[in-house]
Amino acid sequence: MDGASVDRNPDDGGDERFAISAAQGDGVQAVVVRIAGFARNYFGGGESAFRPYVGLGATYVWYSDVELSSGLQNTLGARFGLPPGATTTSAKLDGKFAPVVNVGAAYQFDKNWGVSFSVSYIPLKTTAKLTTTTTATGAPVSTSEASLKVNPIVPYLAVTYRF
Repeated sequence: MDGASVDRNPDDGGDERFAISAAQGDGVQAVVVRIAGFARNYFGGGESAFRPYVGLGATYVWYSDVELSSGLQNTLGARFGLPPGATTTSAKLDGKFAPVVNVGAAYQFDKNWGVSFSVSYIPLKTTAKLTTTTTATGAPVSTSEASLKVNPIVPYLAVTYRF
């Protein structure tokens, strides 16, 4: 199964939940596009060389070209008792708005040149919709949804120039 596994985890209500784990590099690939805006509060005077800041903002994240690896697809197909390659699973992830918390500092070397560094945290939740079909006929085998928490920490480093 290409290093992937499906573990059955029944909850207290008797429903079945499945945790899917896969070997590194054996999962999901997608194009992720993000647009963000911030309001920042700088500490220190405008002429200070070192100026730490905190910020709060919002972002909208959307996903395209989502591809599941063959190992993950085979693992999902095995859940239904089908051999590897007998099913294809497609995934769609919902775009979402999320808050952004930002902390950083700017340092001005001289009148023109400086550097800025920050770290942003984005508590991001989205929904993945999976559709599994047979490869032979294209008949649907299963559709499901999963709530995903990504929560990236995004570092930023820039060399700045003031005119």
